[in-house]
Amino acid sequence: MKIDLHAHSNVSDGTEAPAGVIASASAAGLDVVALTDHDSTDGWEQASVAALEFGVAFVPG
Repeated sequence: MKIDLHAHSNVSDGTEAPAGVIASASAAGLDVVALTDHDSTDGWEQASVAALEFGVAFVPG
């Protein structure tokens, strides 16, 4: 099982939208990804929906 518990989206200092983070995680073969944007939970809903589409377990962080 491949897991990344520290990923940021463009909601804070990342470069991809939350759904893009999940898509990239899936393409990289990850099974679980946590979205840990700084000072915001605004991307969690989008990431959660994308995780269902891509078959990746999502951890809001």
